[in-house]
Amino acid sequence: MFKELPDLHLHICGPIDNEPKFKDCYYEELYNYNNIHTYGFINIQSKSFKDIIDKCAFVIFPSCSEGEPSSVINIMVYGLIPIVTNTAGIRIKDFGIEIKELTHESIKESVIKAAKLSEDEIKKRSLKCANDTINNYSIEKLSYELKKALIEILGKKA
Repeated sequence: MFKELPDLHLHICGPIDNEPKFKDCYYEELYNYNNIHTYGFINIQSKSFKDIIDKCAFVIFPSCSEGEPSSVINIMVYGLIPIVTNTAGIRIKDFGIEIKELTHESIKESVIKAAKLSEDEIKKRSLKCANDTINNYSIEKLSYELKKALIEILGKKA
């Protein structure tokens, strides 16, 4: 799809070498377009990762089978605005962009919608995204929720 949108850049990070069928199927798109940058696995603690993050405003994850994928959450903490399906399990609230259905056209429509946002709107959504992610996905927040659930479970058994 990004080959049809040459003014937009897609940065692909992930262990593509571990997926030879995927790599073979999408080889042209992965390696033969100036606006599509394929890196393979990138450690999120590395300078390379931070350099990529600095170039991006959005994270796109068109999936129908994930439950709050950590790969997306880890990037949202930097303020990258999620473009995801509702089945990905990411709560996009008023900052993210939903992919209505898993079709080429619907994904493209969501990407174009994101690209049309003003710089001010992107900054506003990015800040909301980072704040929401920090407030709801931190270790402290997860520990609190786990403790609360355990107290409730144990309280009902007593």
